[in-house]
Amino acid sequence: MKYRLITTALLFSLITACGGGSENSDPSPVIKDEFKSTLSLSEGLPVENSALDTNSPAGIWYVKASQELSIQTTSSTIIPITITNSDSFIIITEEESGYLVPSCSNLTDITWLKGIHLSLQENTLAFSGGSFFSKYITDTIEDNYTVDLSLTNNLRLTGESSLSYETADTIMQADTNIAAIKVSSATTFSSAEELLVNFSSRYNSGNELGIDDFDPAIKCISNSIQNTDYSIKETEYSGNTKSNSSFILDENSDYSFFTKSIIDFNSDSSEINQYQYALNNDETQSGSEGCDDSDCEVFDEFTFSNSSLNNTIMAVSSVKKSNGDSLEIELSIAIK
Repeated sequence: MKYRLITTALLFSLITACGGGSENSDPSPVIKDEFKSTLSLSEGLPVENSALDTNSPAGIWYVKASQELSIQTTSSTIIPITITNSDSFIIITEEESGYLVPSCSNLTDITWLKGIHLSLQENTLAFSGGSFFSKYITDTIEDNYTVDLSLTNNLRLTGESSLSYETADTIMQADTNIAAIKVSSATTFSSAEELLVNFSSRYNSGNELGIDDFDPAIKCISNSIQNTDYSIKETEYSGNTKSNSSFILDENSDYSFFTKSIIDFNSDSSEINQYQYALNNDETQSGSEGCDDSDCEVFDEFTFSNSSLNNTIMAVSSVKKSNGDSLEIELSIAIK
């Protein structure tokens, strides 16, 4: 399995399928979990660096995003509303047909898109078109995906995206507000003089790797917090799932991630820990613990913490499994 992403749909299946788990406290929120406006996101950005290249949006951007997702179905009794907030450092690259904007967080977009190809017209990066979800959902009646991002001097970016689909028994709508600031004209993290980058990764018994050692190169690093409130139709049952995640994306659209989820359902609390490693052309390794599903495991060790404060992303992650697999990642990226 090439990708095993933490999506809202997966969390819903865990809610219904998983009954057990270790008792634990909520992971400390790194980002407030309300749906934020573009203006609010913009207020959290650093000031523009006028010394950077203003001829093109290509370069490294610090991106703040906020998404509200709703799913209505006739076949399921669960009614969820999910809020996701993320802080990311991404590398926008210029291509023959436009610009490639990597998508790396647990926003719903990454379920289908690892990178979004956008065209630049009159200082606006845009994508639009139908028949998007029909590639993945065979009974789609209607689908839509749009991106509208306004550029100011190729140094500031604000706007929104919207994705939706409708089938015979499901309606999904996700709206995302985005604000970003260009922080470097470099096209690799290691060559960005405007950033302080510390990154180390060790997979199994291999060598410790730094940010320069990955091939394909890393294009995006993100921290997210996702908060899902759900209720059961015609009952008083309700619950909440809160997940803290760190994502790392390479230019082949392969992911590594760590996620810690706390599920509270009618005062019962359980924890689900998940990870995936798929960088440097290594065979994808993944694991989950904390539920009753046959795919879930018991880890010998799982630790994870992250924070996104003062224009800085930090994360420390470690996992050891009984079969001998192990993975350690420690990273921080800060704007000087």
